[in-house]
Amino acid sequence: MTGADVRGLGDPRSTALGAWRIDIGLHALAERRAIVDAEPLMLAVRHVAVLALHAASHVRAFEPLLIRVEQRTPGDRGQRPSVGGKAGPRPSTPLVALYPVDGTQVSYHPYVPLKAPWVDSLQQDAAAKFLAYLQQPKQQRVFLDAGFRDHTGRASSLMGPDTGTTTAGPPIVDRPPSPAVLLHIERAWQQLRKPARILFVLDVSGSMDDANKIGLMKTATQRAAKLLGDADQAGLWIFPDQPGQRDYKQLLPIAPMVGTRSGFDQAVGRLSAAGATPLFVTLLAAIAAVKTGADSDHINAVVLLTDGQNSDGNSDLGSLLKTLSDQSREESGVRVFTIAYGADADGGALGKIARASRGAAYDASKPEAIDGVLTAVVSNF
Repeated sequence: MTGADVRGLGDPRSTALGAWRIDIGLHALAERRAIVDAEPLMLAVRHVAVLALHAASHVRAFEPLLIRVEQRTPGDRGQRPSVGGKAGPRPSTPLVALYPVDGTQVSYHPYVPLKAPWVDSLQQDAAAKFLAYLQQPKQQRVFLDAGFRDHTGRASSLMGPDTGTTTAGPPIVDRPPSPAVLLHIERAWQQLRKPARILFVLDVSGSMDDANKIGLMKTATQRAAKLLGDADQAGLWIFPDQPGQRDYKQLLPIAPMVGTRSGFDQAVGRLSAAGATPLFVTLLAAIAAVKTGADSDHINAVVLLTDGQNSDGNSDLGSLLKTLSDQSREESGVRVFTIAYGADADGGALGKIARASRGAAYDASKPEAIDGVLTAVVSNF
């Protein structure tokens, strides 16, 4: 998590790995430097966070740069995560566990029957019975076969020298931060992370009217934008502009969210669908727009959502990919986060675009999934 090797810092609001990384930093600082107050700890851990090129709500966003380590088990044998439902190839070097000499945290999967005013006695009884069911030997065998320990701590048979694990577990387990500090981490995340300059580039071609895709997209975009902090900057483009007119249109220039939240929300709400899909021309112009005023103190990115395939006169994907790759290596390079929306989107081309720019590709082939997908995308920033 230091130097140029850092590729991302998971969002602690939505990923255990992100929370663990910050928690471990907090714990180490508290133990070694006798810092116990949340504010000084967060200021110190900020030095780790600012190194991140972007933070992701799911570590899959960093492939193929990394093997995903979040929620891995010995049963995975170092295999790359599935992509599009297909298991990826295993790396030549197997993934094994490491036990830091100064201790580590343990990934727990707790089962907690709730006791709250909105949980009635019938629901609490059902939760207790389901817990008893999960703890029966037959169900516990499923967990063991997947590489987990059972509820008593008994080790899976998959644990052993081949995976670098021990049946006894880590010799030193770090005490996690208090609930108060964890709450502080969540609330301070917007101030801790690196601010972003994002241009949302949304497809409003005629096909977006099918199955209410444009309506679902508008709602999802408005919700996702709420995750951006006041220090973040965002702009909004659509493509095409109008049938027979320009390829794209700027609805809002890139500006701090602190003064544009209402305008952004209203502009998205007014979107309507018509026209074709001038994808490549629009993307090149969007990259140029973000690079104007880009700096290394921000995450500079384009979020590109489309439900179709490129229909403009520029059909040279190879040239586009080279341009994206070349500019991504610059200090203020722009990353492209693509969303293939609906069954007709060109997921192959969008994936290549994301990889060339060192961004990430997302699949929303089922339109009803766009809310979660856009939230995941914006959690990168």
